[in-house]
Formats: sequence, structure tokens, C-alpha cells
Amino acid sequence: MSFGHIPRDKKWKNLILKPFGWMNLMRRLQAPIIMRMLDLKRDNVVLDVGCGSGNFSLEIAKKVKWVVGLDLNVRQQHKRISESIPNLTFIKTDAVALPFPEKYFDKILLSSVLQMVEEDSLLLQELHRVLKEDGRLILSVPVGYVYIPKLLNLFLIDYQNFLRVVNEKFGTKTKGYYTLSELFNLFEVTKLKCEYYEYVPHRLGSFVYEVFYFYWSLNFPLIQNLLFIILYPVALLDKLESVKTRGNEIVLSVKKMR
Repeated sequence: MSFGHIPRDKKWKNLILKPFGWMNLMRRLQAPIIMRMLDLKRDNVVLDVGCGSGNFSLEIAKKVKWVVGLDLNVRQQHKRISESIPNLTFIKTDAVALPFPEKYFDKILLSSVLQMVEEDSLLLQELHRVLKEDGRLILSVPVGYVYIPKLLNLFLIDYQNFLRVVNEKFGTKTKGYYTLSELFNLFEVTKLKCEYYEYVPHRLGSFVYEVFYFYWSLNFPLIQNLLFIILYPVALLDKLESVKTRGNEIVLSVKKMR
């Protein structure tokens, strides 16, 4: 349960929060699939693009030689983490102009980042450049809400306007999601190829996330951790569904074209 827990300055916070780990419902549902697709080896060098607080970077560092967490907002918290974990480095830089040579990384993680940038093809081209020939790019991407459009329709609320508000809230530069065909076309343009994908979450997890978690955690962030503790055990039942059952996000394993 302690997956992705970032140590706090105050010991009492660690005692309370560590047993629950990273309390982000969507990312925690995706975490086992992402880690499995990364297939980490002890000698791997890994890049975590758009690493946020560094929760995934922290877990990856436990299994590999070196991890670089990249984000446009590197804070004191990142420095504190990297000081205690010698094989984890955080840098602040633009992901379309990485300060690394060609074919440098064994694995690259792009968790819920692609839908937020305008120059998605430039980003993937740059990741293609620094990825080894036999490396893997693992990414999670929204494919559109499943239940929210139906709920909004009941209350005669415009869905497209809702998306605009949400995108502004998160700083998303594009529409905020991709269809599967759009992703495959984008991969082809950037000389990448999807080798495997899973919808994560599926219908149940998407229902729990969209109906009970998303709105309340977005508008009342102080109760987000409480919502996670209550809803995560229910959302875990989502794993019983077929991997191809459509949900609101998708996780893909991508490699370079031969």
C-alpha cells in the first residue's frame, strides 16, 4: 500500500500517510500495469517525463541503476528526495530539447503528459531520439470520459464547455484526450509502434473515478486523501474486468519502428 509515498518533513505525517502510499486514485490504479510494462532491470537507465511530485520516479529508483525525473516545476521537495536516493536525479528542462545524447535511455515513462502539450509530435520525436533501439516508451493517456457526458446531459450541462473548464484548470494545451486511432497515427508519424495496450481503469474504476472521486477532489482538494481511502478498495475490483474493457484512460507500451 505504500507505493509512491514521498517522505514528509514531519514524522507524524509519515506515520499517517505512508501506509496508504501515493493517494491518487487514477495513478494508483494504473501503477501495477505501468510497472509491469516497464519491465525494469537492475542495469536500466530510465527517464520519467513530466514526473510531477516524483512518485513514480521514486518507485522506479528502487529497481534500476539510475532514474531521471523531468518536470517544468522542480521544487525543494525534489531536492530533498534526490539527496536521500543517490540514483534518482530531478531536472527542470523542456522535454522537446533534452540534454541527453541519442539512444541513452532503456525505458521512458510518460504518465498523463501527452494530452497536455501542444507539440505532441515534437515531444515523441525527441523521446524517440533518446530511447535505445530495443528500449520501451510506456505512456498513459486519457481517451475521454465514459460517464461524465451522460451525467452532464441529465442536467442539461454542455460537455464541451465542461472540458474547456477542466483543461484550463489543469493547464492542458489541447482537447485533453486522444482516440486510439489518433494515438496510432501519431506513433506512425514519429516512427513509433504500439506493441501492447490496456484500458486502465475499466468500466468500474472509471465509474468510481468519474462519479465519486473526480468532481469532489477537484473542487475540494482537502478531502482528496479521505476520498482515496474510501474509494480505492472499491475501485480495485476493476481489475476483475477484461483488459480490453474500455475505460477513460489507456496505458500503452511503445517501441521504435524497425
